[in-house]
Amino acid sequence: MLAVAVRPTIALLHLGALWALAFVQPLFGLLGDSAEFFVARGNTAFDIVVFAVGYTLVPPLLGAGSVWLAERIRPGLGRALMLALVGLLVAALVLPPLGDVLSG
Repeated sequence: MLAVAVRPTIALLHLGALWALAFVQPLFGLLGDSAEFFVARGNTAFDIVVFAVGYTLVPPLLGAGSVWLAERIRPGLGRALMLALVGLLVAALVLPPLGDVLSG
């Protein structure tokens, strides 16, 4: 079987989109409705921007970097890692609503 390398830009886009759907949107939706969270902590506008950009971009960048590094270590390993990361993010996206449907 021919192992095709995963391009880092494609890995970043896929992981970034799934990360945003599974984790970023729910947290930002929750925090957007309760701005007093940041006020009570005494956060500045700079703190909030750093948090938002870091939470949105750092995990997908780390994931894409690890896929790239795994592909450099051993051909085919990056593709396997990418598949595992996508599977975890899809599970994190699907399991909460599925649990609500099955429990109620």
